[in-house]
Amino acid sequence: MRYRINFSIRQLLRKHYVKLSKTSIQSNLQNLLYKNISISKEQIEILLSKSKIPSRLLNLKEVNFYPEKNFGVNYKPIKIKFNGRNPDFAEFIGEMLGDGNIYRNTVRITINSQEQDFKKHIMKLFEKLFGVKPKIYLSKKTKAIQIYVYSKKLRILLEKHGLGQGNKVTRNIKVPKWIKNNKTFSKYCIRGMIDTDGCVFYHKRDKQLYISFHNYASNLLMDLQKMAKHFNLKFVRNNIYTVTLYKKLDVNNYIREIGFSNEKHISKVNKYLGL
Repeated sequence: MRYRINFSIRQLLRKHYVKLSKTSIQSNLQNLLYKNISISKEQIEILLSKSKIPSRLLNLKEVNFYPEKNFGVNYKPIKIKFNGRNPDFAEFIGEMLGDGNIYRNTVRITINSQEQDFKKHIMKLFEKLFGVKPKIYLSKKTKAIQIYVYSKKLRILLEKHGLGQGNKVTRNIKVPKWIKNNKTFSKYCIRGMIDTDGCVFYHKRDKQLYISFHNYASNLLMDLQKMAKHFNLKFVRNNIYTVTLYKKLDVNNYIREIGFSNEKHISKVNKYLGL
């Protein structure tokens, strides 16, 4: 259900902009203020909770949602091209499992604004895999970059291959079986997961480089450990949200067998191991 954005709603959006920028509608706030002509029921509920006014004061009027009308006359449904499962697709799935999200028909991956090389890599994956050029949203508040595509067809495609909508932690997501049961796909999925939600750090006391993966979905941690067995790598569960490669041999094997696409990790490896 959606409602027409009237003057009162826009005034409230402006008045409570700071509060709203810390909610789930943060990425759509600018569009709601200046472009969209309708707003969803969920977004209205968030606006009402932050403004603490009764809904009757907004004079809400329901409207049918047509993307062409809501987003403007230049809106065109995106055509999706897909050539089937391959290593690049497995890596993309890994990135989505790490720092990605599907909300309604929006597919997005969020990274740090300093990871410019990695941003280019992700954008190329979108174009190579699906034939679409993603859009970029830069959050001035959090310094995060959202690389996203609005497409119902892409959302349906990803759901067919194991990704779902909504909160990943609440759903306790898993790595799709078609990836876990295949060594090559596992390799690239691990890379995508570590590139987004992983960490490469140097321990001064031990004089050792470690590789960790941190996530609140316990199934995802266990699946990473299972996939790593394809390469005789042992990620140790050092707390309920983190698994880590501690052994020097395992770290070196990871670098050689799996590697990174994120320049942030590559630079640390070069700095501390001289590779």
